[in-house]
Amino acid sequence: MKYPNSYIVWDLETTGFTPKTCKILEIGVFRVVDGETVEQKNWILNHNIEIPAEITAINNITKEICDTEGVDPQLAMSEFLENFVGKSEFNLTHNGYRFDIPFLVGSMTDEQKLKYSNILTEGCLDTAAIYKGQKLGYTRREGEKFTDFAGRVMSVIRKGLKYNVSICCEELQIDKSNVQLHRALGDVYLTNEIYKKITNETQEQLQSRG
Repeated sequence: MKYPNSYIVWDLETTGFTPKTCKILEIGVFRVVDGETVEQKNWILNHNIEIPAEITAINNITKEICDTEGVDPQLAMSEFLENFVGKSEFNLTHNGYRFDIPFLVGSMTDEQKLKYSNILTEGCLDTAAIYKGQKLGYTRREGEKFTDFAGRVMSVIRKGLKYNVSICCEELQIDKSNVQLHRALGDVYLTNEIYKKITNETQEQLQSRG
């Protein structure tokens, strides 16, 4: 199954796991055309709230950063959705099938949901699902939607099977020494590197079988 080489790669940093009670703190995105990154953008979102200490310990985003660098959350959401999601057939995340996409959709206005929810799900690509699938020996069936493949793969529970960004980079020998993990643009960069490596290997395997 051939994977595209033009897409957006994006990531969220949030205050927690539930959009009903938690907020998006940062959005990062790359636009990739024919395998080359041609644009990148990130937004710090200022909700005028205190940031839980346990969240700051992970991503180093503080209330002071949000107050000084942050923009209105709806402005950030609108720019991201209109200029990137709405203009790309495919959108790539790491574990977005289970987290980033549902969280983003849950944070949208009703109007935004009507306009962008289907675009996000229909164009979904997820390096966590692809990598986990490779470890399980699962491949996409002919004509299978990526979301169906991701659902099939991510529903499998196997003890000791890990596929977070850091683990993927270590196992794929991707250098992350100069990248700030758990910040949106850093995770976007690494997600794109993971995608290029695992999809190139998939294409090579398919060609060798042919």
